[in-house]
Amino acid sequence: MKPIYSIIYTAALLFIFSGCKKTELDFGASPGQDKITYSYNGKTYNSGVSFFKGAIVIYIPDEPGWRIYFNSPACAFRVPADISFGINSITNSGCELSLSSGPVDSAQIFFYRTGTLNYSYSDCYNQSFANYGPNGGVTTYKVCTVTGSFNITLSNNKNDLIIISNGSFVFHKVKP
Repeated sequence: MKPIYSIIYTAALLFIFSGCKKTELDFGASPGQDKITYSYNGKTYNSGVSFFKGAIVIYIPDEPGWRIYFNSPACAFRVPADISFGINSITNSGCELSLSSGPVDSAQIFFYRTGTLNYSYSDCYNQSFANYGPNGGVTTYKVCTVTGSFNITLSNNKNDLIIISNGSFVFHKVKP
């Protein structure tokens, strides 16, 4: 008779917990609430920008295969997406990169010529989630809404230009 009680008990628990509201752990921006816009080559885009600790990365959907990094007033560059690199240093006059994926045609690399990147944090609060690791407990961190704008002109060693203008963004639940 005991097996029937365990089946009934399990079924009752499943029934009770199936009515509980499910929540997702959210470690990034909230889809549908974020807003991105910028212009490039006469076309307006509403996607392809991410924000992390004061830097933006721009992926232009119509031109796959490269990305633009912009993380300080004078440190911005475009590199092909298949190139591995590191930022050795950032100064007021620019940044120094180290490429770790072999030789690169220098005409493919574009560096900062002019531009602005402005942003501010607002609506900050602490977010917590259960830590199911070996130590358990609750992990808490601060998240905010970040609002910003950007314009950037990059050039290569042949003076070819990449101009991105009228950029703006709002990202929610960003760690400052």
